[in-house]
Amino acid sequence: MAGTHSDRPTKEAQRLKPASPTREYLPAVDVLRFIAALLVMFTHYGFRAWKVNGESSITFPELLDLHILRHVPLVVPLFFIISGFVIPLSAEGKSAASFARSRAVRLYPVFWLCCTLTWIITTLWASPSMQSPPWVFGVNLTLFHGLFHLPNVDAVYWTLTVEMRFYILVFVVLLLRSYPRMGLVMTLWIAASFLDQIHLLPFGESFIAAAHAPCFVAGFFYSEWHRGRLRPLTAGVLIAAIVLSLGRALDQAATDCRLTGVPISPVTTTVLMLLIHLIFAAISTRRLRLTSLSRWAPILGGITYPLYVLHNYVGITLMQALSPHLNRWINLLLVSFLACLVSWAIWRWYEKPVSHWLRQRLR
Repeated sequence: MAGTHSDRPTKEAQRLKPASPTREYLPAVDVLRFIAALLVMFTHYGFRAWKVNGESSITFPELLDLHILRHVPLVVPLFFIISGFVIPLSAEGKSAASFARSRAVRLYPVFWLCCTLTWIITTLWASPSMQSPPWVFGVNLTLFHGLFHLPNVDAVYWTLTVEMRFYILVFVVLLLRSYPRMGLVMTLWIAASFLDQIHLLPFGESFIAAAHAPCFVAGFFYSEWHRGRLRPLTAGVLIAAIVLSLGRALDQAATDCRLTGVPISPVTTTVLMLLIHLIFAAISTRRLRLTSLSRWAPILGGITYPLYVLHNYVGITLMQALSPHLNRWINLLLVSFLACLVSWAIWRWYEKPVSHWLRQRLR
């Protein structure tokens, strides 16, 4: 995480459509979110686990020849753009308490289950580098641990900390009943990100996620564009966010190159980031609809969150256990398939009923 459902959407898709009649379901966003999660998973299993983090002894040097794989970390900003796009759509018109409840219902049940599974499996079977003491597991369940620079049970949780900062910002704006000034808040945030990038804002990343602000801000103004509310001034802020997100991506590519020793092309980085923004421009103007996928998009979107938070350490641990018995490529494909299957089961048989029950109780 554009267009409406087809004329005769499935019951499954209909149930997952937002309740508000003014909010349009966007299949393209769910499809993008799922593709991004798949790319992240394949990168962790096929590249970072053995080349960067030393968590796996199963190597795939052939994948290094796929230059695109080196740039897959760029899809992480895509998640932040999606959040910047969809969270304002869901927050507008809500109270701060209502927004907090909706985010809690969306995030915590799945995270608690996946974090618990990850901690148990890594404690019992993973290498020491992937294990965490009980207190780390406990503080991770709050989802606020990253704000205090405490360790993660799984390395992928760092993105949840970034997301939490954005949610807190939206919550404060709603608490102050200042949502109509959200555009101004986003403008100030992008200005702070610029000051941080030129080293004039101490502790910018610690407090306001300055490095990732351009993606959230771009997502917000894409949502304004989608709703026909983009004006020349705010279009200028969107362009600034795009430029700053590109600068941040190039900085991250240079850092990844130093860490991995694998060359990462700044030209490819630039092209991919611009492509991501072009895709969102197409969604915002309804040129990218994907209505033909309206039946499957809600399912793909539902799978994405459990897949993202569960796949990494659990999948690597399973691959290690299977490696004496399976060809490494079969191992890679099998574990990837199982990760998707388990994520679907979590969404279908756990998240949906639990979320429904919680929404009924928290009204």
